[in-house]
Amino acid sequence: MNKTLLDYFSKKRKKSNNNEGESRESQESISEMSVSGESIDDDSTNTTIDTDHEHRDSRSEALRDTGTTVTVISHPSGLNLQHEDRGQVQENIHGPQLPQNDHSGKPNFFDNKEGPCQPYLKAYPGTSFRGKIRRFNSNWYGEYKWLEYNTDLDACFCFQCRVYSPNPTETVFTKSGYRDWKHAKDKAKGFQQHQSSIDHSKATQAYEEAKMRNARGCPVTASFVSLNNDQKQWLFAVFNVSRFLCANGLAFRGSDESDIDTGDGLFLRAFSQLLFPLEEKWRKIHKNLPKNAKYTSHDIQNEVIEVLASLVKTKIAEDVRKAELFTIMADGTTDKNRKEIQGIVCRYLSSDGNVKERCINVKGIDDRSAKGIFKFIKEALVQFNISVDGLVSQSFDGASVMSGDYGGLQRLISDFCDRNVLYVHCFLHKIHLVVSFLMQNLDEVKEYFDTTAALYKFFKKSAVLESYNGTALKRLIETRWSDHFESTSHVHKNYGDLIQALMVASKNKKLSGEDRAQATGLLSLMEDNEDHVFVFITCMLMDVLKPIDIV
Repeated sequence: MNKTLLDYFSKKRKKSNNNEGESRESQESISEMSVSGESIDDDSTNTTIDTDHEHRDSRSEALRDTGTTVTVISHPSGLNLQHEDRGQVQENIHGPQLPQNDHSGKPNFFDNKEGPCQPYLKAYPGTSFRGKIRRFNSNWYGEYKWLEYNTDLDACFCFQCRVYSPNPTETVFTKSGYRDWKHAKDKAKGFQQHQSSIDHSKATQAYEEAKMRNARGCPVTASFVSLNNDQKQWLFAVFNVSRFLCANGLAFRGSDESDIDTGDGLFLRAFSQLLFPLEEKWRKIHKNLPKNAKYTSHDIQNEVIEVLASLVKTKIAEDVRKAELFTIMADGTTDKNRKEIQGIVCRYLSSDGNVKERCINVKGIDDRSAKGIFKFIKEALVQFNISVDGLVSQSFDGASVMSGDYGGLQRLISDFCDRNVLYVHCFLHKIHLVVSFLMQNLDEVKEYFDTTAALYKFFKKSAVLESYNGTALKRLIETRWSDHFESTSHVHKNYGDLIQALMVASKNKKLSGEDRAQATGLLSLMEDNEDHVFVFITCMLMDVLKPIDIV
């Protein structure tokens, strides 16, 4: 049981009164403050959905318009190749042709999601490696079906990973391109190393499943019309379970997803432990479903999440368009892999007269510059057809990359709108900066946060945790304004347990002499002084910091 400051000093006062033979009621009280829990965002799921491109002109038509002769030739691999009479390029692109670039008519490599782009050139550009000229070899296409080549970058990519791996751990084969021709065929490097990676295996699995569904002409959303009543009920159940888990921020999958009856993930358990016992018909429906149409695989779960997210975003965008006037707010954070996650929120007056703030996109970005963030915001607004004509203001933090008058994000947005769009420095960020600056200039407060940081580090030792019954302390991260309050509130809530554990640790032979001395020092800072400065500052900070802990 947690011992708060109130519990600790009440018990201590009663013990003191009993020793003195006096029984008077304490007139002092220390207000209990609530401890806000942490909210964890799962940025691991990218919830944006790519839509199919409409191709107005085929590759051959584009070549004929420019007066180029196109001849279909055969290739030993069985592929149909188009040979251009320019004497340079022989191209093969599996599936539909590459989307056309609106400006130049040239195919856009990174927009292609239909199949690997595998152009055959008479001579590929050469790169000098220690005096030897090395270059890409088109024979590699036959060995690695996923391989594709970008003629503009003179680099190769992995089609499956580029299209079906939203958050790859390495980006050489998805964004920057691979050009180390010398080691391309090495077993422990290059193509073979990439082909053996976990990311590539997952992307290939997703690609094969998508290809299979497309071959049958039945992606999740399109196949609905061909289902019978039982199958439609099952699909409704799949979406309702997914919606419940998403709305409550619950994880879908566990460690075992092999069978619906034995799976330990919440998604499968919702069927095996809720729907099946509730009505026997659900088990019969599941049993009669085709093996390739159970709609419970992890790929289907991801696709359903994307569909639900798309519906929510579309509704938000519709509300913003109806409101006509709106403001945008953007901020970013770093996930556990140190990847920058950027979000954009629209603030608007809804039709019912209430001010609403709704997130329309959260996405990992590589470019954290003003131009990179501006590109992210612009793409989000274009995706949901939100016109900047109704943009009345913009609100970000005070970092120069966001607030700069010349190269900052707010200037780029104003230039894009061809007018001055009012920039508002985030009020919460400002008040936190003011409070933090004032407190950091008080020696007692600065020493207090140094002590809480030392407590967090000390209570990570296993020998110390053996005698500690409180909840885990919160690490203080200076760049997060909520951390000051959360760190303080955890100390406030567990004060008695911390004192007790430090007393035990100061005499624990399992700890080194240095650790025992540190426990004694922390104990003296927290308790062994007549003025109880540490206790006073804890209570004061709870009153000062809680009003600004509103995010």
